[in-house]
Amino acid sequence: MTAGGIDPPEARREPAPAGTWRGLYGLVALGLGLRLAVAFASDSVHHPDEVFQYAEQAHRLVFRYGVIPWEYRFGARSWLLPLFISGPLEAARLLRLDDPAYYIPLVKIVFCLLSVTLVVSVYRIGRNPSPRPSAGLRQCSPASGTSCSTLRRGPWPTSSRRTSSCSPSPAPRSAPDARAPSSSA
Repeated sequence: MTAGGIDPPEARREPAPAGTWRGLYGLVALGLGLRLAVAFASDSVHHPDEVFQYAEQAHRLVFRYGVIPWEYRFGARSWLLPLFISGPLEAARLLRLDDPAYYIPLVKIVFCLLSVTLVVSVYRIGRNPSPRPSAGLRQCSPASGTSCSTLRRGPWPTSSRRTSSCSPSPAPRSAPDARAPSSSA
């Protein structure tokens, strides 16, 4: 405990169970393998717009030729995804792998790798909640008539003490009814 009476975040955290990361990375490797298998086994295009709007524009940026659709002419579509795809295409061009048989699988591999990083990222975010004792999380539901105080400490599912004090909102006071007989008379 520090001088202020609050434990540092490291002292409150429980160690991760053994094998947690091994299992996670095994699951990610399995997911990556399945995604790569589907990506290389299938050349069907379910959404032609995604190929034309993104891959074609990245190809045009790197290889200097291609069709410019109206969405890019008038700024109706973002350049973020074509710029991202142009990175692997530029790497393939610099390595003289400028044949679609080489650079299309490279783009597929990059997107498969990117898709499984989301699993690891969400797991890490979930494993490391805010280190502050009062993270500012509030639950407030005016529609249900409850107001909850700030959630104080975690881990919430395994904690034996109450982490919030929910109580119904007080009913609004009404003016005394003029028709009711007065007891003071």
